[in-house]
Amino acid sequence: MKKILIGLVCVFFVLALAGRIFLPAMLDKEINPVSDHLPFIVSDKARELHKTLLVGDWHSDSALWNRDLSNTHGYGHADIPRMQTGNIALQMFTTVTKS
Repeated sequence: MKKILIGLVCVFFVLALAGRIFLPAMLDKEINPVSDHLPFIVSDKARELHKTLLVGDWHSDSALWNRDLSNTHGYGHADIPRMQTGNIALQMFTTVTKS
């Protein structure tokens, strides 16, 4: 009986660890896709205006998904290369909590 219990605890531990490692990335890709689309047409005037703006995004759940934000991803809300391209000066990384 003791061996069975130890075996079940080990199996549970391995499954929990695997879920902690692989599940966030799988859910992130499924829940937060980036839609393919043709490039937007942006006038030169709008492009110049955008360069002068202080752009801030007040909410990103990227920390929730255990994603390396230093790499560009084809999914998710934000990563550093896309924020630099978008001229984002301020990004608030938030986490989900229960109250």
